[in-house]
Amino acid sequence: MQNLDEIKEIFRTEFGVLADRFTIFEFSLNDAKISKEPDVNLPGVYVHWSPTLGVIKVGKAHDNSRRRAMTHIRKNTHNKGKSYEMALLADGPEAKVFLFNLVSKEDIHWLLSLEYFLESKLRPLIRSERRG
Repeated sequence: MQNLDEIKEIFRTEFGVLADRFTIFEFSLNDAKISKEPDVNLPGVYVHWSPTLGVIKVGKAHDNSRRRAMTHIRKNTHNKGKSYEMALLADGPEAKVFLFNLVSKEDIHWLLSLEYFLESKLRPLIRSERRG
């Protein structure tokens, strides 16, 4: 199970010189809801994380990564066996969401690569449906 620093290091190690094309935000779920930083509303890849379970979900948004990440909590995304539901994260103040947001929308083609890489490397509890 990766901790928060390991997730950032995995990203930086793989993406190297491309890492500066992204801004990384780390928020509690409550702070993610209320952040006024304009860059949190950009396209990006999000990672939901819990200290007890590790990486819960990895996904991408072509328009607003924060909004998409928070939708999973509201709509209670779950894994195939329904053994874990994302609404449970709302009850834990220690849950975090990472946003790897693009600095420039011209780099949108990197989102799919980053999402695929992080999902493969971090092995989230809830996998994307297209990967089974």
